[in-house]
Amino acid sequence: MTTDTTNLRGHYDLLSENNVIGWAQDCSRPDYRPTVAVYEGEELLVRGIADNLRPDLISHGIGDGRYGFQLALPKSLFDSRTHQLSILIEDQLNLTPEGILFSAELSEQVSSESQPEADGGREQSTPGFSESIHPDIQAHRNALWDYEQRFVKRELPDLVTLRFERPESPRASIIIPAHNNFPLTWACLTSIQRSQVTASFEVILVDDGSQDETQQLEKKLSGVEIIRHPNPIGFVGSCNEAARIARGECIVLLNNDTQVTDTWLDELLWPFEYWKDTGLVGGQLLHMDGTLQESGAIIWRDGSITQYGNGDNPRHPQYNYTRQVDYASGACLAVPVSLWESLGGLDTAFDPGYYDDVDLAFRARQAGYKTLVAPLCKVFHVEGASSATSSEGGMKRFQALHETKFREHWKKEFAHHHAPEGPLHVEKDRNIEQRALVVDAATPAPDRDAGSYAADHEIRLLQHLGFKVTFAANNLLFGGKYSERLQRMGIEVLYLPYSTSLERILAERGREFSLVYVFRYQVAANIVDDVRRYAPSAKVIMNNVDLHFLREIRSATYTKDKREMESALRTRLAEVDAMRRVDLVATYSKTEHTVILSHLGDEVRLAHAPWVVEIPEEIPSFKQRRDIAFLGNYKHPPNAQAVEFFVKECMPLLRTKLPGVRFLVYGSNMHEGITALACDDVLVPGFVDDVSTVYDSCRVFVAPLQSGAGLKGKVIGALAHGVPCVVSAIAAESIDISNGKDALIAETPEAFVAGVERLYNSESVWKDMSSAAREHVRKRYSAEVGVQMMKQVLRSVGLQPSSRAKNRNAGQ
Repeated sequence: MTTDTTNLRGHYDLLSENNVIGWAQDCSRPDYRPTVAVYEGEELLVRGIADNLRPDLISHGIGDGRYGFQLALPKSLFDSRTHQLSILIEDQLNLTPEGILFSAELSEQVSSESQPEADGGREQSTPGFSESIHPDIQAHRNALWDYEQRFVKRELPDLVTLRFERPESPRASIIIPAHNNFPLTWACLTSIQRSQVTASFEVILVDDGSQDETQQLEKKLSGVEIIRHPNPIGFVGSCNEAARIARGECIVLLNNDTQVTDTWLDELLWPFEYWKDTGLVGGQLLHMDGTLQESGAIIWRDGSITQYGNGDNPRHPQYNYTRQVDYASGACLAVPVSLWESLGGLDTAFDPGYYDDVDLAFRARQAGYKTLVAPLCKVFHVEGASSATSSEGGMKRFQALHETKFREHWKKEFAHHHAPEGPLHVEKDRNIEQRALVVDAATPAPDRDAGSYAADHEIRLLQHLGFKVTFAANNLLFGGKYSERLQRMGIEVLYLPYSTSLERILAERGREFSLVYVFRYQVAANIVDDVRRYAPSAKVIMNNVDLHFLREIRSATYTKDKREMESALRTRLAEVDAMRRVDLVATYSKTEHTVILSHLGDEVRLAHAPWVVEIPEEIPSFKQRRDIAFLGNYKHPPNAQAVEFFVKECMPLLRTKLPGVRFLVYGSNMHEGITALACDDVLVPGFVDDVSTVYDSCRVFVAPLQSGAGLKGKVIGALAHGVPCVVSAIAAESIDISNGKDALIAETPEAFVAGVERLYNSESVWKDMSSAAREHVRKRYSAEVGVQMMKQVLRSVGLQPSSRAKNRNAGQ
């Protein structure tokens, strides 16, 4: 049947966190849920049904409101290029005539049709989100999945049956106490059932003496364990009873007046894997209008409590990194079963409720465990709507009573806190010894280039050594999943529009920092004067990543391009000048160390920067592997030169020695110069999410670099994974490779082919070199070695790492 496009209507709201969000309706068929598709040119990227409940559509009189869509963009788009996308309803009505410009480096760049104007944006011609809501909060309101009883009155028989899986060994046991308020409970269960999570879970519902439709939930639920109380016993007793039958590794307390969002459970459980001394983890709670309710809580010297961020914008950077808190609300709280049992669950002294969650956090801390907030776990909460007893007034009486009980019992623990009028931004990161501002050209993408990989590890080393780390990209762009990765690890990430310039960041907060750690000379040159002006006591360390002018001179020598050489010499002047202006230059390469000294002598203080690589315990065997491989970022010219050299100079010889063996070219930012080299035995798979798939599948790794500078992370990565390597002298530079033992060093095409042939055909030679390579990396590039090297870097400028070797945020 052909649909009349005049009956189709809808709206593209925004691209948020890499999801396309909007609504679509066929006016001629109000009960029909149209198909929505996202295209790049003629290529279909994702298709879905517009059937999410949108309360704002109901308020605008648009049917039953079930016309919302939220489509996740495919990973193939995250290649650092810009893509123009279109959204079509039923493949007929285009919601974005001019398209959407999408880039992995900036998760939202919309067409002029959708771009807000300077005065706040043009009035929408079709209903969307309320204009009174801050545009940054729109995505959170869209996460309200099925709050249907609040907006659409339905009887129990009309509701769709919710079916849950019951895994034998769930990761989490979600415990939901409920006393009446059936619409809230049903909405909560629906949001859990529809949320996209990877962690396995079971649901245990405690009907705590309800008198409404909650009594009939079995008729519309499957796979949920239901405990019933004839009379209410309260939140504490309900949770403790449910925990006794929980089969999960973690208990997750969840109020029945909450609405969870995608990935909520994965984010809530993640800190337990990253920090071994994590005891409790709470989520970020949002009001139903999308504003922030709580991102952890602060307890002041007098025992009073502040819900951090209440009423503010939940997307603000200050609320969005994992950190220690005094306590996290029991409305959404995870705790390992082992710790729950050792603490005896919720203390019945706080029965039936109130302050039980605060007391649990203090008892966990007393036992040596931290309480964290995981703000990427976002949960809507109708504060005060749930009640575990029949009398709201009664519960208020317990709140006041238990507040006094809590203060008396734990007053020594918070006696050293600030008074309530103290600065929130300081109190939220209490007990921090030192603070570091880290700046790089862009947000590190460790799966895309070696420089990002190194920056990521050095940020973690600083965190491990007692620094609260704040990161800002030189371009101040939000880096999508890469920024979220840092936030998840406890790094405060600053970005537009909340921070508008590095100078302003330093002007407002410069005196907080004892260290400014900068990657790349261009970034250092851009901010060093502002650091001196606004952070006079901060030490400035510049990691040069690689010696740019040396790399460029080598490239110009290889290409014999005079203009390229002139440019390299200009780079040398600028790079040397930047080095003079900082307190210390950290470099990975002994060769670069020597070159810098030859230019600057005692005008510069130098130190060796740590390079850390993870060494897998087990690797695939010789017989499980095939082919040879190279890996690189092809924005970096030496990598493109290396591939061209190997394909044109080495492959013709290799075909006669090892017929059928293929050369696989992996990496990010592929361009036509690389893809044009592909043929039957030269494959160009391009970007891979996990470089282990490269190292664990190839039999030999080659690095035929003809120019470049710095330490070659790709080579160290291959050595760590036990892949025998054939590399050029430039690729081996400063890795201290013992030629013939740890790897083979070659210069000519004939030498490269002879090395590959030797390793490819002899299992015994392969095994010996694989073992030697892993041992070489273990001695020089392990995490333990990296920690000691970073300590030395810091001490070189008079900074002393924490004696505890961890801080409230890092926990490593």
